[in-house]
Amino acid sequence: MLMKSELQELARKNAEVRVIIVNGFQIVGRIVDADESAVVIEVNGSRKVINVNAVSTVEPLKG
Repeated sequence: MLMKSELQELARKNAEVRVIIVNGFQIVGRIVDADESAVVIEVNGSRKVINVNAVSTVEPLKG
């Protein structure tokens, strides 16, 4: 799955990203892990699990 490999690469780089959910909600944080079904994002010290079917956009942020 293309998205999985891209998300895992962002996790490896410890890159800050903006994830936009299909309902328009935005989450800014760092991707901890990703697989075929979920993405784990760390936001202000807490982790959030997002189903990949709910993800509309993943945008790497510039430092």
